[in-house]
Amino acid sequence: MQLVHDLNVFVGPQVLKALVNFFRDPDAPLLRGVGLCVLVTISQLTMSVCLRQYFFQCYRCGLRLRSATIVAVYDKSLRLSSSERQNRTTGEITNLMSVDAQRLQELTPYLHAIWYSVMQIAFAIFFLWQEVSEAKRSV
Repeated sequence: MQLVHDLNVFVGPQVLKALVNFFRDPDAPLLRGVGLCVLVTISQLTMSVCLRQYFFQCYRCGLRLRSATIVAVYDKSLRLSSSERQNRTTGEITNLMSVDAQRLQELTPYLHAIWYSVMQIAFAIFFLWQEVSEAKRSV
């Protein structure tokens, strides 16, 4: 879902460039302009749906991860021997079950940033390079 969203992020500027070229050409067919408007609308709708679905899936996975962590820590705390219970306070165990599990839950939507940020930067540099090269040729 994030991949589809990120690819659609770059559709908007490309279609906008095509729209500017469409408005500059007085002989351009009207159907081309309408097609470009429909394309940008579909792209934005797809982008929105994919982003919402991506975050829904990530938060659902994060909630499952949090629940599993809390259950594992609680289960382990029940099996601690009396000597080990003296080393850990109730507050430390509660902290592991709540705060640390919450941090794991909040991590899931941002783990994908490792790969999609590199892809976004690569696409941005590619399109910027393309625009600079085109501007250089026109001067």
